[in-house]
Amino acid sequence: MTLMPRSLAGRLLLAAGVAIAAALVAAGFLINAVLERFVVRQVDGRLDAQIALLDASLTNGDDSLEKARDRPFFDRREKWVWVVSRNGRTIESEFLGSLPDFSERARKVDPNGIQPFDLHDDDGRLIHWRVLRKSGDATIIAAGAPYDPAIGRPLREAMQPLVWALLALGVALVLAALIQVRLGLRPLQLLQADLHDIRAGRRQEVSENQPSEIMPLAAELNKLLGENTETLARARRHVANLAHGLKTPLATLAAAPSAAADPQVRDLVERMDRLIRHHLTRAKAAALGDTSRARTDATERLVELAEVMRAVHAPKLVQVELDVPAESVVACEAQDFDEIFGNIIDNAFKWANGTVHIVASREMREVCFRIEDDGPGVNAEAVRDVLEPGKRLDETVPGYGFGLAIARELVELYGGSIRLGASQGLKGTSVEVRLPWASS
Repeated sequence: MTLMPRSLAGRLLLAAGVAIAAALVAAGFLINAVLERFVVRQVDGRLDAQIALLDASLTNGDDSLEKARDRPFFDRREKWVWVVSRNGRTIESEFLGSLPDFSERARKVDPNGIQPFDLHDDDGRLIHWRVLRKSGDATIIAAGAPYDPAIGRPLREAMQPLVWALLALGVALVLAALIQVRLGLRPLQLLQADLHDIRAGRRQEVSENQPSEIMPLAAELNKLLGENTETLARARRHVANLAHGLKTPLATLAAAPSAAADPQVRDLVERMDRLIRHHLTRAKAAALGDTSRARTDATERLVELAEVMRAVHAPKLVQVELDVPAESVVACEAQDFDEIFGNIIDNAFKWANGTVHIVASREMREVCFRIEDDGPGVNAEAVRDVLEPGKRLDETVPGYGFGLAIARELVELYGGSIRLGASQGLKGTSVEVRLPWASS
């Protein structure tokens, strides 16, 4: 199991967040080190000044430092400490605990030079010392300050607002990275929108007005779309040529005197014609491939189909009731739409006693059509057979049993579905067809 996000935006934000956090932590440590060095230098300067005062107050053979102790610098409230020793003997001390042994460390100090030392007292407090070894005698002057009040506390007081500032800066940088990622990935979203428009039939190719990194991808997509369009055109031409090549000899056979004289031959020719149409429809389905770019106004087509069927079945005086909203636009070729609903409405007229209802409604990303009649209806056991090629429930009704099979093939081609059942209102047959809705 990987913790890496699947989205590019997530990966970029994760990388930016890790980099920003690492940079801010490093910056915090660096700032802390710089501030600590600055504070220590300030403290060292004060300690060195204290050592200079003590040194100036010493005279040969004089073990008194009254002159230095009168200075305000040596106020006990500052908790600064100092020690003056000569020949291993303490002259004066402002240190309440046991004195540290400076003799060993003082040997490492250059004469008249000052060396820093950090030592713990009896209470465990860390004392920051500055030690001077006088040249020419064994005098050692040391001045110290408790680390926490002199260095640690000012450092914390300085770092606290800086830490909050770094956190605020981190949040601002993450927000800036989020904006940058969104702006950087915006061309991919536009490319996706172009592809959606191509699938919906609103454009033929993606825009090549892209950033230099995406332009080659857009160009390759357009080449692929062009090749697919050409392949589709060749397949359709092949299907048309095949239809012409088969139907011409069949028409010649149907016009032959033998076919006209023999009803059985004539019926066989008509059956062959329906078979050819059925298999050409299957070939067309295979050739179409991507059908989501097609668009057909269902309202206009259904009104026209209803008028045609009313004229064809005029002797039956069938009443047609249409309830199709204006937004019923489906992703389907107009010719295939007519083939689908022409067969279904034709069957409804054949079986209806006097009424046919055609209703459409938008349901999510689909348009649902229901064609109902007031005929005898279809048994549940016979529903599956009705959708099979060449299957007929009543041989006395004109037809060859391919209409609904062709309709099913085409509906499934466009990613839809077809279902037969009993009509709740008219008590006859209800055919429900669902086709993808074509967004505007």
